[in-house]
Amino acid sequence: MRILVTGADGFIGSALSRELAKTHEVIRLVGKKRSRSPAEIEFDLTKKIPVVENVDVCFHLAALTDVQKCDENENLAFEINATGTQNVAEMLRQHSKKPLLAYASTAGVCGENVIKPINEKTPYDSKANNYNRSKAQGERNCGKFSSFFPVVIARLYFPYGRESKNPNRFISRIATAIAKGTPIQLNNGGRPVTNPIHVSDVVRFAQMLIKKKTSISGYRNYQVCGPEVGSIKELAEKIGRKLKKRPNFVKTGRESGNYIGDGSLALKEIGFKPKVPLGQGIDEVLKGLSKTGRKAGRKRGR
Repeated sequence: MRILVTGADGFIGSALSRELAKTHEVIRLVGKKRSRSPAEIEFDLTKKIPVVENVDVCFHLAALTDVQKCDENENLAFEINATGTQNVAEMLRQHSKKPLLAYASTAGVCGENVIKPINEKTPYDSKANNYNRSKAQGERNCGKFSSFFPVVIARLYFPYGRESKNPNRFISRIATAIAKGTPIQLNNGGRPVTNPIHVSDVVRFAQMLIKKKTSISGYRNYQVCGPEVGSIKELAEKIGRKLKKRPNFVKTGRESGNYIGDGSLALKEIGFKPKVPLGQGIDEVLKGLSKTGRKAGRKRGR
């Protein structure tokens, strides 16, 4: 199949593109072109979307994910995550015949005060931050095209893995804080509680979507979440034991909801069940952080 991946130079996009290229033709839309390959195209979601014709499946991963930047510039957040998403969908409508559009979203679209597991029926939170509201609008904008081609919303629950270069990713951030002894804020009950998913499971979900393409129609919303649930406190303690360091917890006294995904619909309709245990995934992250630290030390002459 001819697969289009936007944000193909990102953490998930690079892993997905690399794996799909083994068996499919993959066109990569990236923020900065680093090769001479015609299959790699530089693009910007605030500008005209490059035309890619005859796409069978599009994984739209490109987004402004920096929460602070989104808070500082609401217009830019919506221009990239909402309008840019609509422009990608419109390009597909005009230049491809019945493609499958899979949009990478986030559990945060339902807000920070959800106690029960989140599913496709959980309402949006209009008071969520700019990042989450812009991603929610991206979901709505994708939905406008579900009469032209099948649309899948894939809400990814704190994806993590060894190859993440972003120190702000959930598991990496906790591990780095413990290693440095910096405070980790805990809301009441050690919340939030979540079930983070390993990047290899995200890739496997995408592969299953490709195989199920002909049976998917209309608008579908799946929670793509990990196999184990844990609070911030529990995750930090697990990482601390592996690092042999005690986490420096600071209690905020604030109430908080959770980010727990209900993956039952993805299991029922796609057959997807996450495989990577949280402990194994954490070990990979710690190895990656250790490797990064050694490289930084060599650069400083240590």
